[in-house]
Amino acid sequence: VLIGVTEQFSPDDIIAVLNKTGVDLLLTDALKPTSKALDIAHAVDRLYSAYNQTRLAWNIGGRIAGHLASLVELAKVKLSQLMLLTLPGTPVFNYGDEIGLEDG
Repeated sequence: VLIGVTEQFSPDDIIAVLNKTGVDLLLTDALKPTSKALDIAHAVDRLYSAYNQTRLAWNIGGRIAGHLASLVELAKVKLSQLMLLTLPGTPVFNYGDEIGLEDG
């Protein structure tokens, strides 16, 4: 399994990366915590309509953005984790996000 990572967050840019690289699983910034809910919904819909769930991986936060608890308030951390677990595809949690670890 080839896993790729991109900082792209536009659905069209992510689709282009998937088409060019041939990775099996791609981690993206499509679910940026600073994005509006409707933008996230459109991105998920666009990506899911273009690829089956086995090629999509969802994560929030990460090595560059930081831990999820440092990006949003506690209530949104729990909602974000719930969203990751219910989206079609593979949820990816960064170390520490499962316990609410903050940066610093």
